[in-house]
Amino acid sequence: MSPKDDLPARAGRRKTARSVRLGRRDSSKIGSILVPLDFSRTSIKALKYALPLSERFGAELHLAYALDYDYAMSTLSVMPLAIPEADLACRAKRRLEDTAQKHGSVLAAENCHVAKGRPYHAICELARKLKTDLIVTATHGHTGLRHVFLGSTAERIVQHAPCGVLVVREHERDFVRASEGGANSSGVLQLQKILVPVDFSDCSTVGLESAVRFAQLWNAQLVAFNCVPLQTFAIYAEYAGLDRIALANNAQQTAAKQLHGIVSRLETRDISVKGVAELGLPAQAICDYARNHEVDLIVIATHGSTGLNHVLLGSTAEHVVRHAHCPVLVVPSWRRGGKHAKL
Repeated sequence: MSPKDDLPARAGRRKTARSVRLGRRDSSKIGSILVPLDFSRTSIKALKYALPLSERFGAELHLAYALDYDYAMSTLSVMPLAIPEADLACRAKRRLEDTAQKHGSVLAAENCHVAKGRPYHAICELARKLKTDLIVTATHGHTGLRHVFLGSTAERIVQHAPCGVLVVREHERDFVRASEGGANSSGVLQLQKILVPVDFSDCSTVGLESAVRFAQLWNAQLVAFNCVPLQTFAIYAEYAGLDRIALANNAQQTAAKQLHGIVSRLETRDISVKGVAELGLPAQAICDYARNHEVDLIVIATHGSTGLNHVLLGSTAEHVVRHAHCPVLVVPSWRRGGKHAKL
């Protein structure tokens, strides 16, 4: 077999179409939603998304605030807290209840949580305890060297959460609109176009199923998107001397055929769907397509890789979370502990 004949499998590191199982709809549902709040304007935006989502899914809503004492122990020994921790927790809990009521939702005290520790860790641990199906969080979208090495709280939640995470930004394209009831009412979801990256792996199938579910619920158009990475052809010696442009075009045509098969099967599930195959850098191509084609939501699955490589380079999902102009729903392909992710 020549290198060119082996291209479809090697270029995209794809599995066969047999691994894309679309025959049966996922029966899982969103039964609980957790929203981390620090009472900033940005975090309140996450609540504005969570309220209509909880109504639409009939999900139980939980709010959480993290008490984070990020001080050196030597400092704490000479500077005791002016307000006892129990009082701080009580005040935060009341403020969570008041914030929910201000935005049109009356929550029981047991649905408002105050956790101690680093915010991302406290939120993820609480999500495990509550068996949360979806975390809705907000990010400022900061950039810079410090951001690259430390990451934002939202990105760390994406990395460690045991469930799906919907990330919204303060300034972005929104699919939640103000309702006629005014500021004290939950908004109205107007989801018209959803983009889901597909690389034909089992992992991306999880993201595809979640995207299909959202498209069915809101009668939105679904775009199945594949990007053939051009750098693939540079790392295999057997491609030396071959026409790189011809190889890339061949890979794109192969991806388009596979997408056509997926689209044909999804059309039987009463949704509007189309497939798009492009060449380039996957993370950048995803963000560019979403921006240029007025996409309301990106749904992307992650393998959940960890380690130094992951920290320095970041995954495609994290790049999309950081740079997308619209909300991003990140779906882990596996829950912590080896079980299938629920969203």
